[in-house]
Amino acid sequence: MAKVIAVYDGHTRKRLAYLQNAYNISYTKNTASLWTGAFSLPYTDPKTKYCKSFNLIELWDEDAGGKARYVGLFRIMPQTEETLGTEANIEYQLEHVLSVLLDDLMVGYHEVGNTGVFTAESINYILSKQSEQRWVLKECDYEHQFLYGWQNENLLSALLSIVQPFEETDYYWDFDTQNFPWGLSLKKTVKEPVADIRYKKNLNGLTRIVDPTNLTTRLYCYGYGDGDNVLGISDVNNGKPYIDSPNISKYGVITQTWTDERFTVADSLLAVGQAMLKRLEEPGVSYELDIQTIYSAGNLNIGDVVRVVSVGLDELMTVTTISKDDVTGAPQSGKIELGQGTIDISTSLAELADRQRIAENYSQGAESIFTDSFADNADPENPANITFLIPDNVVHVNEIAFTCVLSNFRAYSKAVKGGGGGDQTTEDGGSEVATTTDGGANTITSEGGGEVTRSSSSGGGGTYSSSGGGGVSRSSGGGGYYSEITDMGYTLPRESDPDALHNHALTNGPIVRGVEGVWNDDGVLTGFRLDTEGYVASGAHYHEINIPSHRHSIDIPDHDHYVYLSNHSHDIYLPSHTHGIDIPAHTHNVTIPAHHHDFVLPNHTHGIEYGIYKGPTASKMDVYLDDTKVGTFDSSISGINLIEYMSKNANGKVMRGAHTIKVVPDQLTRVECIFQIRLFTNMHGGQQY
Repeated sequence: MAKVIAVYDGHTRKRLAYLQNAYNISYTKNTASLWTGAFSLPYTDPKTKYCKSFNLIELWDEDAGGKARYVGLFRIMPQTEETLGTEANIEYQLEHVLSVLLDDLMVGYHEVGNTGVFTAESINYILSKQSEQRWVLKECDYEHQFLYGWQNENLLSALLSIVQPFEETDYYWDFDTQNFPWGLSLKKTVKEPVADIRYKKNLNGLTRIVDPTNLTTRLYCYGYGDGDNVLGISDVNNGKPYIDSPNISKYGVITQTWTDERFTVADSLLAVGQAMLKRLEEPGVSYELDIQTIYSAGNLNIGDVVRVVSVGLDELMTVTTISKDDVTGAPQSGKIELGQGTIDISTSLAELADRQRIAENYSQGAESIFTDSFADNADPENPANITFLIPDNVVHVNEIAFTCVLSNFRAYSKAVKGGGGGDQTTEDGGSEVATTTDGGANTITSEGGGEVTRSSSSGGGGTYSSSGGGGVSRSSGGGGYYSEITDMGYTLPRESDPDALHNHALTNGPIVRGVEGVWNDDGVLTGFRLDTEGYVASGAHYHEINIPSHRHSIDIPDHDHYVYLSNHSHDIYLPSHTHGIDIPAHTHNVTIPAHHHDFVLPNHTHGIEYGIYKGPTASKMDVYLDDTKVGTFDSSISGINLIEYMSKNANGKVMRGAHTIKVVPDQLTRVECIFQIRLFTNMHGGQQY
């Protein structure tokens, strides 16, 4: 027998009362949306005061054997007061306490997941945004690495979106609300059936439904964006924007388009599309089962697998919905829905959102065009580098148009200022160097035609040449013989003939025959006394003198010499002549010791001459993008699209971040560029200022 339901304070979770008079207790549990329930109380029941909005209700049921069975914890939502005749009652609508996640919002844009981030981490990220930690993750049977993005999303919507990219159809949510914090688990169904149903064998209350309404064999998949910038799967699906089912051979091509703007990654979009097509490639099959039809139905739970066997059929079906209308009045009445997996793909996401009160707010984006220019000098060693940025929030890069022209090198001045200083220009360790080598030569150094040269000129004067204190000087000789021949003529002696005749030619008058010195009492020579006689002709003769061996002694008194030079000059006559110098073969060696040169540059300035001065122009250029060579071009490029040369990730998408265009000219020149980037961006990742 089911237990009496109880009411708890929604904030403190303290039990307030048992509701013994509750009736029409019902609930619905399913795998696709929030669990719901309802109950009624008499209008006059005093315990209605505890049944306020957002207070909690604990529901119980009974199993096939009549034992109490826990259903779950719900919170009170709308209340309806109804009067029938003389009786009045209040009906209370319930929803599972998972709905408390609707009360918290992920403000702004949030992105989590992708490679290295598993399903459990993404769930924990969502649960960490609770204002009060009421739910925690207990178990997660999946380890996918999908990238998720939410903007201004409530936590329940974000949580249920975790399973949308799954290819599997065997997942379901399980809850533990008998302990706090409440426990949440993402489980896989167990493939072993817990019950068998033999269809059409004395069996009432079992209905099989085959619905081909949503049968699809070709599915086009689109995600975030619009127009030419909508996200598709072509880049990750061999160029095809659609997925084909192998059942085309059975049913033909039946095409549908599926768009979910929450997807911004093509890989995730493709994975979800494949999972959807797998569920849509056969007509939908479901069963409706009255609980009272088979005994074991009262023990079934959400996610249990049931085997349905009939003629030509052997199907494994999953319990997707359990609903009861009157737990206390008719505990074994109710319905169970069985489906192919836990999810009915034919139910649109919009319907799910409406049923769960989920408001989905998705920002789109817009195509943007950025234009920039570059102009600077460059040469082969100093190329022009043009860097631009692709922001992280760019969804698609459509085009990068590049135009470039080479023109004359340009300078704007002729001199610059300097501040002076001291420096060493060179330093050397010294060496010996042969500076020249020559084989010798006879060289005429000068030649003159002769001239008279006045070497010196003087005005005359008196000069003391020496001074002495007197003394005795002696000389000696060995003796000899001398003969002289004289003649009355005027023949002079010849050097070659010692016996040459000669004549004593004296003046016509007295001649000195002898000289006698006259000294005073002090022994100083005061004059001379001459012995003279008249002219006597000598006639031709010679003299013969025999000088015996002797010596001379001369007594030189203390004296000095005085020489007077009259005003005069010296003339030298140089005849015409040349000088000859014979230089033998030789080398010159110079030894340079270790040294350095110091110089000091004083503080100074150079005046700048302003103007525009043009230089050479290159004739060719090599263009690179992210180290990939685009090509070699002449002096101009017009509107070339650089997309195919940009660095890309493993999925072939242009890398976000900085990219560099490099222009390498073949000589000094000026590079003038214009580039235009056309891209599609979303509205995430920034703030408002």
